[in-house]
Amino acid sequence: MRVRLPRSATCFGLMLALTTGSVLWPGENPEMPPLDIDLEERVEVQFVLIDAVVLNAKGETVGGLERSDFDLLVDDKDVEIESLDRNCPDGGQPDPPVDASPPAVDAPLPATPRRYILVVDYYHLGADQRTRHAHGVPQAEVLERVREALERLHVPGEQYMLISLGEVLRVEVPFTEQLDVLSRGIDRMIEDRALYAGFYGRLTERRWFERVLTLLDLMELISGHKSVVLFSGPFQSDGWYYDETFWRIAAMSGRTRTAFYPVDSRGLVDSRGYATRDSTLLGPAMLGRLAVETGGRATAGTNDLGRGLARAQRDQGCRYTVGFHDDRPEQDHERKVRLFVRRPGHRVAHSTFYVLRSAELEHEARVRAAAMVPSMFPGSGLESRLLLYRPQSASRWNALVEVRVDPGLLAATPTATEWVVQGALRRLNGTVHQEFENRFASPEPAGELLELFSAIQPRPGRYRLDVVLSNPGMQIPVALTREVLVPPVSQEELHLVGPFEGVEVGSPD
Repeated sequence: MRVRLPRSATCFGLMLALTTGSVLWPGENPEMPPLDIDLEERVEVQFVLIDAVVLNAKGETVGGLERSDFDLLVDDKDVEIESLDRNCPDGGQPDPPVDASPPAVDAPLPATPRRYILVVDYYHLGADQRTRHAHGVPQAEVLERVREALERLHVPGEQYMLISLGEVLRVEVPFTEQLDVLSRGIDRMIEDRALYAGFYGRLTERRWFERVLTLLDLMELISGHKSVVLFSGPFQSDGWYYDETFWRIAAMSGRTRTAFYPVDSRGLVDSRGYATRDSTLLGPAMLGRLAVETGGRATAGTNDLGRGLARAQRDQGCRYTVGFHDDRPEQDHERKVRLFVRRPGHRVAHSTFYVLRSAELEHEARVRAAAMVPSMFPGSGLESRLLLYRPQSASRWNALVEVRVDPGLLAATPTATEWVVQGALRRLNGTVHQEFENRFASPEPAGELLELFSAIQPRPGRYRLDVVLSNPGMQIPVALTREVLVPPVSQEELHLVGPFEGVEVGSPD
């Protein structure tokens, strides 16, 4: 093995050899064994995939390119492209016009279904379903336009997920190909007071960015390329710079192979472009940056909210996946990516960063995602219920959250030293009413049902009880959610002395 020494050390060694007469010239003592300094060279290499769409000067997608047509820079240094996967069954297509229809393509359906996540951003629609104000869009009208876009642009074999973005991310409809299922989900959202009458006031946009990052944590659980069509609206200028947050979003979009197609829903009430008249509104600029840095396209200034979905469909019909080796991987560090095509007038849309996550941060992110959207995680082997046992006051109960853990779930990770049960009692709009946490070691003897209790003091009302079980050795946390009802405290119960028989609320039956 060859060991490179500093120049000063090499010169010093040569001088020492000359003075002692021990220089080995060519042909002298060829049997001398190599010096064993007991060092081992270790080189870690990570293979990275970047999805890209190539557009010409007319905004049309371009197919038929080869690996030799691309140049790649990582942190402004040339990197060799190891592989190029061409996925362009639809061929080059123009930018979809207003009120577009899906392209008529005779190509067979792809083996992996194309997936679209439709996200309704309640933070930035800014008005409830019945009223309008200076910077708001009626949420019900946005949802009706989403329904119309699905009916017009639906392609057999494609899968769609419907998500609401508010105090929490909520999966309203999991992936489905059925239009009637999506339509019923939209009906529920229109009538859901927890959504349309929620409080979305804030001083900064940080909570919104946190929800977007949580969405990307969820996208990491879904294989393949995904397109997020985000129906949003005006952003208020809050005086903060979000460059580092955008870099994190871009890096996670590259890691999870997710492109954003934000739609500025303000076009329903002001198609002329409100940003030119009101400098405090940053909708098009913020949404445009989100699209550019994740490899998607932004839509603004139109009342055709379906155009964002049409653009996502067009781009999924002709894209490339570039693969390269990162021989200097740094965990949890965003690295800048720039991809070029060697054709005049052409440009490449792709995520502008990527990141290699450490196991610790990946685990923390998945636990946060499970706490936010437990319905997206497995729940087998976990049970929970809320027990009321004595009024604390005329407006609160003393209660216990009981969590039962199946022993088979614990045995699946025998090396775990500590387990964590954490959860929250949330109002139906997603805001946290009370949180709880319980830590324990794997029980001995194994094979017995484990019961854990956490004390809380809820007020009367209807809630969502979310529970997450995790340990650092689990790749995917286990999560459970259920709706519970806490009744009002009656005068008779208030005057009872001492504990009385517990009351289970919101049983699975």
